[in-house]
Amino acid sequence: MKLLLKSRFFKATIIGLCLIVWLSSCGKKACREDEGSRPAKKALEITRLEDSIQALSDTHQTRLFLERHPLFSEKYLHWSMLPHDSILIQDVLRIAADPFNDTLHMDVKKEFPNLNWLKNDLSGFFDHVRFYYPEFQNPQIYTLTSGYGVDLDVQDSVLIIGLDYFLSDSARYIPRDPVSKRVIPTYISRRLKKRFIVPSISIVVADQYCATDMLDNTMMGEMLKWGRIYYFMEKTMPCLQDSLITGFTDLEMNEVNTNLKTIWAHYLENNLFFSTDLFLIRKYCDERPNVVEIGDKCPGRIGRWLGWQIVRKWAIDNKIPLQKVMAEKDARKIFNASRFRP
Repeated sequence: MKLLLKSRFFKATIIGLCLIVWLSSCGKKACREDEGSRPAKKALEITRLEDSIQALSDTHQTRLFLERHPLFSEKYLHWSMLPHDSILIQDVLRIAADPFNDTLHMDVKKEFPNLNWLKNDLSGFFDHVRFYYPEFQNPQIYTLTSGYGVDLDVQDSVLIIGLDYFLSDSARYIPRDPVSKRVIPTYISRRLKKRFIVPSISIVVADQYCATDMLDNTMMGEMLKWGRIYYFMEKTMPCLQDSLITGFTDLEMNEVNTNLKTIWAHYLENNLFFSTDLFLIRKYCDERPNVVEIGDKCPGRIGRWLGWQIVRKWAIDNKIPLQKVMAEKDARKIFNASRFRP
């Protein structure tokens, strides 16, 4: 059933696009209802390491740098796990002297002259997380030019942001996968922009609070896990656009909303919800340019978006607190209780 975005939907899609343009011209974000609108503020600091690393020129300087930032050295560089600290020191010096990294560093300085906006956005997000989970503690945040070694490394107490992964299209180098060294495909790299830094961090934080049934290997289980992660994002960042939650473009957002019934019918007709075929689950829920089984322009990760719609209906209709949404790992219970029928 490949009806998505075909002629019978054309008129509705065009009307939706006109609405997007009109809303964009207003220059305002439409914020969701926010019960955590006045969370307790907690100081947030961001330590920029890119200049310090780039300025290193000898062993003594490098050792002092590593000692001055013990959390960074241990959590990210795993200093204590190495047989001899000279190995790490030489690696850091090699990075500092690399002309490729120097070019990246200059692009980073141009793109990110200051990080006040990032500090404000992260503060708002962390404060909202703390509203729902009072035990949550702000991590120590470091930024650096990683040489395409890491985009984000989120741990309990440390957050590392490789700013070189989030440069604009005018940057001189194209991001590469740190393992394969291949250029990252456009359908993924278009989300490697500064506006996606905080949403990307929030996905990792949400995953820490998202209970899962390890015995549930169904399509539904995967969809509703992601649905709860997206719901966590919208509750902790109430002014965040849906396109930044899903990673879809505005056009893709309009198209999936317009054609929800077609997407739903495809899942029902092909008995996808209870499928345990891992290859099939990845087709609908993982990275992919398009889900051509539904339609040529249906975006990848459509299963995550559909799971979000189901979770939202269940949580909002039943006024379920976020903590209980994230703790409920019975996907079939959520699915049945949502009574989701587009």
